[in-house]
Amino acid sequence: MRCQFILFLLLFGCISVAFSQVPEMLEAGEYQQAIQHLESQIKSAPDTDSKALLLSEVAKIHFDYLHDYATAIKTYKKILKLQRKGLSKADHLLAQFQMAKAHARLGQHDEAIKIYEEIKRTNPATELSYQMAQRFIHTTRSALQKLKTQQQWIQRNQDTPLAVEMQLQIAEILLKELNQPEAAIERYRSIVRDHPDSALAIDAQWRIGNTYHKVLHQKSEAFRAYQRLIEQYSPSPYAAEAEYQIGHLHTSAGDFEQAVLAFEHLIATYPSFWRLPAAYYWLADSYERGGDYKRAIDALTVFLRVYLPAADPSFLGDIGRYGESKLEVQADLEERIRTLEARLPRTLLEKATEYLQQKDYLAALENFRTLIALAPQTEYAQKARERLEEIAYRAELQRLEAQLKEYRQSRNSISGILYRMAEIHERYLDESTEAISIYKKIMDMGKPSWSARAAYRIGVLYAQQPLQQQALLAYQHVIDDYPQSSEAMMANYEIGEIYRSQQKYQQALDAYRNTIDYPEREWYLGEGTSYSLAERSRFSIGRIYYENLQNYGEAFQTFQEFIETYPNSPRLAASYVMIGLIQEIRQNIKDALTAYAKARDLAFGSEIQANYVADEITSLDFPGRDPLSVGKRLQKKISDLSDSQRVGE
Repeated sequence: MRCQFILFLLLFGCISVAFSQVPEMLEAGEYQQAIQHLESQIKSAPDTDSKALLLSEVAKIHFDYLHDYATAIKTYKKILKLQRKGLSKADHLLAQFQMAKAHARLGQHDEAIKIYEEIKRTNPATELSYQMAQRFIHTTRSALQKLKTQQQWIQRNQDTPLAVEMQLQIAEILLKELNQPEAAIERYRSIVRDHPDSALAIDAQWRIGNTYHKVLHQKSEAFRAYQRLIEQYSPSPYAAEAEYQIGHLHTSAGDFEQAVLAFEHLIATYPSFWRLPAAYYWLADSYERGGDYKRAIDALTVFLRVYLPAADPSFLGDIGRYGESKLEVQADLEERIRTLEARLPRTLLEKATEYLQQKDYLAALENFRTLIALAPQTEYAQKARERLEEIAYRAELQRLEAQLKEYRQSRNSISGILYRMAEIHERYLDESTEAISIYKKIMDMGKPSWSARAAYRIGVLYAQQPLQQQALLAYQHVIDDYPQSSEAMMANYEIGEIYRSQQKYQQALDAYRNTIDYPEREWYLGEGTSYSLAERSRFSIGRIYYENLQNYGEAFQTFQEFIETYPNSPRLAASYVMIGLIQEIRQNIKDALTAYAKARDLAFGSEIQANYVADEITSLDFPGRDPLSVGKRLQKKISDLSDSQRVGE
């Protein structure tokens, strides 16, 4: 009895021999390596049974994966020869049954029946092995007779709808009763090829994929067959089933990203699919195994809350939970969700870091945002916050790179895209080398408007490094090549700033005056103020005359003209202070006090005016930039000057 029980289990695949590296090799499709690994252990096997088991695994690979049935038969014969060395009855019977199956795969049914007859002859009629052999003999002979009858019927009734159905039945006989899956596939294919518009063609195409998948374990062929079914017969329920199986094919291959796409497409395309609840479960499983715990939680929650309560217990087999109650599954999934939620923050950060290493900034940004939203108080969220802004700009660069490829293909202008990329490198990522490189590409494209902008930004970047000579050359290039552009006006101003820093005051004055010669271009700040480069240049001219050349006459005239020309300037209060300082030097104390008072009143009433006074007037020590601090400091200046005047009188 024990021998019969072991035989039964072995025949139905419930016992397997664990060889450490073999399952991984088979999963990776490394069949020859697996065979070599097993064969290398046969000589050193400790006993006959172990040797038989190793040979059995070798034969199984030839049979199930390589479909080399002739070699499988030779291997089973090697097992049978071990009978002289004490081969167990269970192993002997197993080899006989498997060898008979291999003969059947080759269409050698007479050879298979001979083996079954030998099993009957050598075993009592009461044993399971005898009964199984008898059943196989009967099934084979009956199937061969049915096959002959069906083929005769088809010959007499060719090109009829019923003949197509008989073809399908023949394929089923070949597959299920005669164990000839390859021959069955050829029949299915003939139906699809010769009767593509028949409803049975859909059925046949499905069975091609399912046979490759479940019987022959040829995953690539199964995938192609399923995919063809989806493409040609998408309205059919079989197409939904094919999509479901494609998801499982990707899962078994460890390609969880593709599995997710398949299950998501299935859910979106076939909302009434009878296995949709299981699709949500396996979608969650693929998300989890792929490390996307957030989406895994979402999908598991849908399955748990929407589908599990109303599910028939038999449905649990579709999610691999045979024999469990719904309450057991519910408790397990709730615990699984809690575990995923606990792991989620760290996993999101790790996933984001992985995306960063791959330079996939858009995906990293999504993970950072999700992490901060879901777990804001964690250390992981803090790390995400620290890099969020930078990654956002790098994500934009990634998007612009993709857009750049599209624009190049369509031959649209790419200057604007390149300029934005350079701008991000320059202003937000502090990567001047990358920015200059892109700006130069823009200049090489010869679009005047964009080239002027790019050349000007190159000058700004050189000036910041500071590479003043290169900056001057870049600015001069803008002025010479694009004299009518606003960038030429700005370049003149920047040249003035550089010469002023180099104490080349006459060149600075010339550059500032050139800036003023351009049409006025104003920017509005608020509080009724506006500024321009001309306004700024005139103020700088006055400061050079006052601070650097001590030409107080020119300075006074410049600031007077400034006040008359730019009554809305944010530097209006600062101009009055400068006039006050000049009048004080000239000993015109009354006029100085009047100027300081006007500056004080402007500063008290405007934060903008106060800020510019604090920025522009370097000779006064301001305790703060706010209106109150600046106003008080100017009031103190007025008080001190008034006191000194009274003392002098």
